Formats: sequence, structure tokens, C-alpha cells
Amino acid sequence: MPSLSSLAFALALAGAGYLNAICVTPPNPPPSQSRAYKGDRIHFLTGRVTRSVGYISLVLYLFHALLAVSWPSAAHDDDAASLQRICPHASNLHSDFYTWNSFTTTTLALTYLGAAIRLSAYGGLGKNFTFQLAPPDRLVTSGIYHFIQHPSYTGQFLISIAMNLLVLRWDSSPACFIPESFLAALTGWGWVVLIAPMAFASSALATRVKDEEGMLKEKFGQEWVRWHERTARFIPYVI
Repeated sequence: MPSLSSLAFALALAGAGYLNAICVTPPNPPPSQSRAYKGDRIHFLTGRVTRSVGYISLVLYLFHALLAVSWPSAAHDDDAASLQRICPHASNLHSDFYTWNSFTTTTLALTYLGAAIRLSAYGGLGKNFTFQLAPPDRLVTSGIYHFIQHPSYTGQFLISIAMNLLVLRWDSSPACFIPESFLAALTGWGWVVLIAPMAFASSALATRVKDEEGMLKEKFGQEWVRWHERTARFIPYVI
């Protein structure tokens, strides 16, 4: 029987998965072809791609939550059998990923913080927030946009870092389906696999920021330039 602590942890994981999915789901329909910004070079990564990422991340977090409530405890030895039924290679798992501790608390906090920032960007732009670039009907410089120009990217970066550190790593929940011998061969390569997708994401982000800023400058001219000069891009007063 799961403890109150493990139930609370599982609920926190489920909430993180839900927020992760919401944050990669377009809040508005894509712009029409006539309205879409022609200089959007990574529009192909939006729509179905982001929705698929959302579904996958939700499943990963929910599975992680299921493992957490099934995690064996000294008071409930029968939990080990339950864990083995849903995780064929349960011996690969480490308790640090399935109980409350400084690491899991930090990664979950990053997810919730990132979601709050990204969803505040959704709210700030309203109907103008689309995953495919389109010139907005006004330049928003209030709310969170008073402090940073690209809060949605800041928020998504925090969410992605947390997901990679907690549920995507192969020595976490995916280890349930990796034979012990193969997992041992992967030891030491984790950072390489983490860096590769992050490098791709960083390149895509740099491209998107350049395209978006070009669109806004073209649309709003000096009004955008003045805001751009006094406002940080991603971290208030820093960068």
C-alpha cells in the first residue's frame, strides 16, 4: 500500500506531466497561410510534432508516477512484487528518482516554475500566441513581457531540462525495459545523449528568436527597438 508521501510525489509527477503537455499544446489555431510570417524557418517543428511531444511526456510522467506509488518500502514488502509486474527490470531503478529528495524536488520545482512562466506568456499574448509565427495586432510590453522578451522560451527551457534530468534519462523509468547488460554498456554516455538533443533545441531556439525578432521589428519598427533595447531576452536584467 502506498504511503502518503509516495502518493503526494505521484500527484506532483502527474501534475508535472499535465503541465508539460499543456505547454507544448498550441493555445490557439495556427494562422492562415496569408497571415503566417513567411520568414518562419522552423514552422515544421510546430503542430503535430509538439503535440506528439506532449503526449509522450505525459505518458512518461504518468508511468514514473505509477512506479513511485509502487516503490517498495520497509513497511510494505509486498510493494516489490507490484513493482516487478510493471517494471520487468526493476533492479535497474534507483530510489533517488522515485521518492522525495533534493533532486526530485528541484526538478519538479523547475517544471512548475517553467510552466508558470510559459503559461503567463500564453495569457499575455492571448489570441496572438501561435506556435507558427504571425505578426501580432499589437506589441505587448506589460505583464511578464515587461521583464523579458521571450518568456515562453525561458519557461519551456526549464521544463525541458527538468524532464531530461528526471524522466527521460535511461537510468530512470526507461531502465524498466532495458536489460541489465545493455544498461551497463550505456554507463558514462548519458551526458552525450543529453547534450545532443539540447544542442539541436538550442539551434532551433536561436533560429526562432532571430525570425521572431525580425518579424516584430518589421511590424512595429522603433516601438519594438526601444522595448528590445531596455528588456532582457530570457532572464530579467541578465540576458
